Amino acid sequence: MRILFVSRWYHPNHHPIVKSFQQEGHEVKFISLAEREAKNYNALEPKVIGYSVFKRPIERIKTIFGDDSESHPPKLGSLYKEITEFEPNVVVIRNYEIYSILSFIISKIKGYNTMFHEQMEMCRPDYSWKKYIINDIHQRVFRNGLIRITPIKGDCSRYDSIPNVNYFPFVIDPELQRDFEDKEFFHGENINIIMVGRLWRKRKNHTHLLEVVDRLRDEYDIRVTLVGALPEEKSDKRIRNFINDRGIEDVVEIKANVPFEELQNLYFKHDLFVLPSHSEPAAVSLLEAMAHGLPVISSDENGTRWYIKEGVNGYVFETGNIDDLEEKVRSIIEDDEELIRMGKSSYNIANHNHHPDVYRERFVDLVNTVF
Repeated sequence: MRILFVSRWYHPNHHPIVKSFQQEGHEVKFISLAEREAKNYNALEPKVIGYSVFKRPIERIKTIFGDDSESHPPKLGSLYKEITEFEPNVVVIRNYEIYSILSFIISKIKGYNTMFHEQMEMCRPDYSWKKYIINDIHQRVFRNGLIRITPIKGDCSRYDSIPNVNYFPFVIDPELQRDFEDKEFFHGENINIIMVGRLWRKRKNHTHLLEVVDRLRDEYDIRVTLVGALPEEKSDKRIRNFINDRGIEDVVEIKANVPFEELQNLYFKHDLFVLPSHSEPAAVSLLEAMAHGLPVISSDENGTRWYIKEGVNGYVFETGNIDDLEEKVRSIIEDDEELIRMGKSSYNIANHNHHPDVYRERFVDLVNTVF
């Protein structure tokens, strides 16, 4: 099978998926608009086509209407050339942006099977009427529904799945894993907590975790590492001011712009992962922590919270409820043996449910079923 992925960039988490397909004899191509600093091109080097000259003008117009989000128009000629030269059996397009729509139109004109990858709950009570209309039009024109895949399962015990939406969880990279039995907990005789999230983003709620640390530090030997991207034009002053105001400089370390490989080593050296953000579509960092044997705690507004088995490998807390977060952290760190047991459960769940071969097999079955 010839599989084409189209996305804004080639993330290191794409690597294990690509490699799994290649090992089974499938041909894979990846088109991206730009490169990221964190990259792994060992299995495949993406075709980076770059942005259109209209990118900046579009963004300037959007700011007039109060929208300061980035736009992603591609070089149309390059996009068309890279898609059509490959002649794929199936095209996987990320998100709903300018490059996505153009990729979809090109693929449909050429008769290629297409599906969208988006971050939405597969099982949920509400559903956009706009997407119902789009799906209906697609059904009438192309004789099948608009096929979508998502890494977010949702609460399927309460709600039915949305039509034509299929669950494809994020995957681990087995090449970056170490054996759980080699993991050493409690470095420096401390309970080492790690959080990963952009350091300038307020919605990541770094200070919620730091508030809990401030409350618990007299009872437990806690150390916290905050890891995240921090562009030159951004600032982590808000976090540092909070740390200074609470006098917790001796228990908190901030690490900005950590390379991807170094981040994997940091996970392995920590004991607990916490993600307190709100409005978090789907944080892959939670699964990365699980793959390295850490129990995990997540807010209930993070899409990958569904990767947690409550009380088995971690807990989900009410977003913004610092008392609830404190209770969940305390319940894990108060018993060393329980923490290690939950860490091993995370490791096992990650390997069983999120191995790239699971993704590949599910993908092949879907393609054979719907196209």
